[in-house]
Amino acid sequence: MLSGVRMKPVDEVLASPIVQQTAFWSEVKKNLGVGTGAYAFKLPKPDVAGCSGQSGSQEADVLVVQQQLDAQHSIAYVPYGPEIEPVDGMHGPFLEELSESLRAYLPSSCIALRYDLCWESFWSGEEDLLPKTKR
Repeated sequence: MLSGVRMKPVDEVLASPIVQQTAFWSEVKKNLGVGTGAYAFKLPKPDVAGCSGQSGSQEADVLVVQQQLDAQHSIAYVPYGPEIEPVDGMHGPFLEELSESLRAYLPSSCIALRYDLCWESFWSGEEDLLPKTKR
């Protein structure tokens, strides 16, 4: 599914309306003593939500915030990313493949990679999950 996963300079992240996925946010985190990394990748357009019937691949990137917990452990966090969303049914496999690809670039001390996704929840249309007052 994914191809061309590579580290890229943070100042070359793609323009985004999501401030937490910008070079500016990387600078904010850097000033707070937290490291960041930017990673580019490609996804075939047929695998991207909203691109059905198109050929080729969609380029995307992700800003990863990395924080040391103690001398032996760190965590990585993707705030409101990745922005690119795979087609229905491919969310899990996409995130698993992206995580495995990013593992090679994260320190061996990294014990977790967390995503706060900006995608619509899979369960957002489930009426059974709404409080009774909202039905």
